[in-house]
Amino acid sequence: MVEVGHHALNISRAARPRRRRPDGAGRAGETAGMLGRSAPFGELYRPDGTVNGVRKDALLDAAEAVLFEQGTQALTLAAVADRAGVSKGGLLYHFPTKEALVTALVARVIGEFDALIDSFDDGSPGGYSRAYVRATFAILTGEARAHRRWSAITAAATDPELAAPLNEAMARWHGRVREDDPDPLTGAVVRLAAEGLWEVVGHAPDLYDADQLEALQRRLLELLER
Repeated sequence: MVEVGHHALNISRAARPRRRRPDGAGRAGETAGMLGRSAPFGELYRPDGTVNGVRKDALLDAAEAVLFEQGTQALTLAAVADRAGVSKGGLLYHFPTKEALVTALVARVIGEFDALIDSFDDGSPGGYSRAYVRATFAILTGEARAHRRWSAITAAATDPELAAPLNEAMARWHGRVREDDPDPLTGAVVRLAAEGLWEVVGHAPDLYDADQLEALQRRLLELLER
């Protein structure tokens, strides 16, 4: 069972052991090696990180859209390439396996949220919890980003190795307590409330309008000032 946010994900694994590379590199080594290969015939790799003008982020956006609209079973490399409007070879240049694609989805969710927290944290007492709230609402009110973590969780749920970075990030985000926090318990309650809101909006994106989200953010920040 893998814990991700408010979910307990039951994951059935095959009874037989997973084969490992003799050098112990495992999936990470295989992915790194495949990513280093030359571009497929007919595909132009560009210095700005694009293949035929398509950036990695656009491919990840396409994968998220497939997941959100059609579910986990529909997430295939062919479906993502079709959604992104690129050849399968162009997609394979960046993401040679579905596991590599899901790993990138998870990494983007974590990296984006870490960067937002850092951008809002002014270092003052209680600043981390305020930054957590503001970062959460920046995502909830952003352009089609509210479902990113939901998509990443859904995609990673079938493999504990893929879900591990999300579990570790969740423990870090909610286990972080600064010595100068004037009220750690209230801070934890507010962060968990923001977490719950993110979870709900991930499943029901149209539940709250912009004014309601603004009011919710204001109330959570007020709780931190009491």
